[in-house]
Amino acid sequence: MKTVKRLSLNKTTGKKIKKKKVMVIGDSHLRGLAAELSANLGKSFEVMDTIMPGSGLNHITSLASREISQLQRDEFIIICGGSNNINKNESKIGLRNIRKFAQQNKHTNVITISPPHRHDLPDSSCINGEIHVYNRRLHKVLKDVNHVTIIDANNTREDFTQHGLHLNSAGKEKLTGTIGQVIKIL
Repeated sequence: MKTVKRLSLNKTTGKKIKKKKVMVIGDSHLRGLAAELSANLGKSFEVMDTIMPGSGLNHITSLASREISQLQRDEFIIICGGSNNINKNESKIGLRNIRKFAQQNKHTNVITISPPHRHDLPDSSCINGEIHVYNRRLHKVLKDVNHVTIIDANNTREDFTQHGLHLNSAGKEKLTGTIGQVIKIL
């Protein structure tokens, strides 16, 4: 897990300022996102990440529980997962895990990113169909959880790497811009 010192000095008053924490947890789709997000949010935030490529939501939601339990109401957890659950026909398990995670972490803000469209597969593939169904159900299972914000990964093909599975640098820049806007509003 990457961390940065949590206190900084206010240049005008010389007083120490506590940085707000942003915890990024997820699968390979979030690799490199923390550095981009840190640059986007600026020095008043401490951005940490724990990435588990190839993991399902059951493993992702159990990550960094100690650090998550210490987050405050004005801090954030960003979570992205579900792609691996969808690939294994375990969408319902993934949705149960994300709902349980949201209910267990009412003490802070949760931002969940929906699994992106698979550009390495034909648009008509059953997996892309299931991603669409999963994302629709994600909104339904979290609609009554007030401290959760869902960001839909509505990226175009140009936002993905050549192989089409992961976001490229431009796609991650767009995503971190959206996340940054959500954080600044909340």
